[in-house]
Amino acid sequence: MELCLAQLKSITNGAIDVTEENGEYRFHRFTEKQTKEYGVKENLKIRCACPAGVSLDFETDSDFFQVQYSLKFSTGRPFFHFDFYVNDIFTASIGEDPLVNREGTVCYQFPKEFGKTKRVTIYLPQLYELTLSNISLSNGSRITPAQQKSKKLFCLGDSITQGMEAKYPSNTYPVQLARYLNAELLNQGVGGYIFNHESLDKDLPYSPDLITVAYGTNDWSSLPSAEALLTNVTAYFKTLCAIYPTVPIYAITPLWRSNLHDIRPAGTFEQVGNTMRTVCEKYPNIKVVDGMKLVPNMSLYLNDKTIHPNDLGFLHYAFQLSKAIATV
Repeated sequence: MELCLAQLKSITNGAIDVTEENGEYRFHRFTEKQTKEYGVKENLKIRCACPAGVSLDFETDSDFFQVQYSLKFSTGRPFFHFDFYVNDIFTASIGEDPLVNREGTVCYQFPKEFGKTKRVTIYLPQLYELTLSNISLSNGSRITPAQQKSKKLFCLGDSITQGMEAKYPSNTYPVQLARYLNAELLNQGVGGYIFNHESLDKDLPYSPDLITVAYGTNDWSSLPSAEALLTNVTAYFKTLCAIYPTVPIYAITPLWRSNLHDIRPAGTFEQVGNTMRTVCEKYPNIKVVDGMKLVPNMSLYLNDKTIHPNDLGFLHYAFQLSKAIATV
């Protein structure tokens, strides 16, 4: 039994739209306005198109799930995986490391011990623009959307929020945080991005109950001055709070990185966090979370030894962030 576009849309979480062209399905995390803003640079356009945080979440009595995939463009990481959860238990990850084939088929036979009808959640690769086609279940099987979760989480940020350097898409901190909070997720992390209020869209068709914002590390390494940093941070949170004046927002200062003692034109690494605190203190719905306390301050927890957490580092990030949110 092959799923149609309407069925696929009904079981997709983490995308604001799913479109079909010539039998291939794409998942969209951003509005047209946002896509145009990110599209000014080709590398940002590609990262914007990656389905970070997107999942298929459904109940079925099928014996298996099968899908054909095509990897279009990548963020430069030579691996990808589809993560499978059955009845909320991580049961399989299917992909390639290192990547060999950009096109192929994923077929997963559901373990019999989970019974006939089960909840299946499939997290899509977060670092490739991809399309899916020929999404199939057992002939005659039933499929219904999984029960909707009570909260909606909205994660904004750069490559760390997108999930760069995590081998497994369900290990990224937005996915794990959403699982801790039992929340739906929209992840608008884009690798290489900075505080830019123009990337926000008041017409985004998603009404979050909680927002996390995690920029700053690219601002520190790329902006020409501390004044430019202050201007960008100020405009960003002013715009964000105008759109979501009563939604709790957690602003996460940059994580530990191995070269944090360098001095850049934007100032010291510590000044980025201080600037965020100064700007955010005027907004009652914003709480600042110290990013330095989320991931152990050791290169062991960074996949590239410099900036990006590995899978273990991401699990620390999500756990510590969930505690920070619970105690604020």
